[in-house]
Amino acid sequence: MNGPIVVDAVTDLPAEIGLLAGEARAEGHLHVDRLVEDFASGKNCFDAPGEALFVAAVHERPVGVGGVNQDPYDSGGPAARVRRMYVLPEARRSGVASAILLRIEAHARLRFERLNLFTASAEAALFYQRLGFVAVTGVHKISHRKLLSPSAQHRDRPQTDV
Repeated sequence: MNGPIVVDAVTDLPAEIGLLAGEARAEGHLHVDRLVEDFASGKNCFDAPGEALFVAAVHERPVGVGGVNQDPYDSGGPAARVRRMYVLPEARRSGVASAILLRIEAHARLRFERLNLFTASAEAALFYQRLGFVAVTGVHKISHRKLLSPSAQHRDRPQTDV
């Protein structure tokens, strides 16, 4: 995919969201359909404090989407959750997903201490780990986490006797 990647925060879904949803569905992923349904019903419009939805475009054509919500599964303080990440197959491995995730992280850093996500995909897990997320085990609906604030990093570090 040639051309600059532009990632913008949006308050409405782009008209082309159906293309992304259709491609995702063809791959067996229904989370973009859920994004569209939740947005239409008002269930999740990424409009609570600290939340945002981002669309990545190349040559003004949407090629990816991803958002950040308050994390309802993390009770350990202010935590955000990566939601509804998807990049068209032809735009993968071109920096689109990284660009979306970096915008999500920068936005989340303003309000939250941690950024969580859940993926069952080994390929996605490796992607997130390359961008600094750490695998988490034994936590309901959280497979990876990235600490965003220095205080959170210090607090989550194991204590040692001196």
